[in-house]
Amino acid sequence: MSKGWIRIWRVAKFLDCSTDYVRDLVNSGELTGVKIGTKGLRVSQESLDTFLINNQVTGLDTNEKN
Repeated sequence: MSKGWIRIWRVAKFLDCSTDYVRDLVNSGELTGVKIGTKGLRVSQESLDTFLINNQVTGLDTNEKN
């Protein structure tokens, strides 16, 4: 059973990215979305959780020189 659906602006705010990027993630299949009406889009909480788990990064060197 799904945990719920989140508006894309909330997902974008949580991920600190644009709503266009969230739409791209839905279009690419990395996030599961559902269209509501003509402009509305919701993202599955379950797919967001999976996306975060699958994209975890460890050992980043924040002092890396450019």
